[in-house]
Amino acid sequence: MRHIKRNTVAAALIVTLVGCGLNVRAQGKDPVTAGSGAAILGRVERPLSEKAATRLSALGTIIPTGLGVIIAATRNGQDVYYVDWSGYSSFYHDDPDQTAAVVLIGSGLVIGPSLGYLYAGRPGRAFLGMGFRTAVGFGALIGAFATCGWDCGPGEGAYDAAWGIMALGGGLVAASAIYDIAKVGSHVRAQNRKHQSPKLSVLPEYFPGHKAVGLRAKIAF
Repeated sequence: MRHIKRNTVAAALIVTLVGCGLNVRAQGKDPVTAGSGAAILGRVERPLSEKAATRLSALGTIIPTGLGVIIAATRNGQDVYYVDWSGYSSFYHDDPDQTAAVVLIGSGLVIGPSLGYLYAGRPGRAFLGMGFRTAVGFGALIGAFATCGWDCGPGEGAYDAAWGIMALGGGLVAASAIYDIAKVGSHVRAQNRKHQSPKLSVLPEYFPGHKAVGLRAKIAF
């Protein structure tokens, strides 16, 4: 009779725990595995989304870069005609102002890929990528200017070499941007593991030595 009472109390306690778990889940609070009777102790932080981080980095790169390319492609400049002091008429091509396009493309390639890392709580990794791309971009500009200067033009060896330096720098910046977008998901996973809360599971179990039903507590980190 004593065993029956003890088992009845234990069973009632288990049912109560499971019922509380179902109630907590229905209210949208900390998750509880009702089927196994597991209860989780403490507030569980909502994990970061790998897809959201990747989407943020990708769109933060593609949208401003694409807008910059469109602006650059639609601005053609204009031919300016003039007459000099001797009465000779001529013209020159006035290149369009591409400041907005340069700013959009530069910010998209430099800052955009790092947005997902900021979302993931990895500012150091975000600024490392931005710093690398900025250094490579400015290095290519300085190298191209040092090679060509202001006076060289198409058909000259220095002109072609300067564009080669710019193409190499642009390729490295683009490769760094693609790499950061591809790898941001792994950083989100690492951040989620780092902040994973310890969980206390309370499970029903039969103890044959005592011939009674009881509860076993387990802590998982």
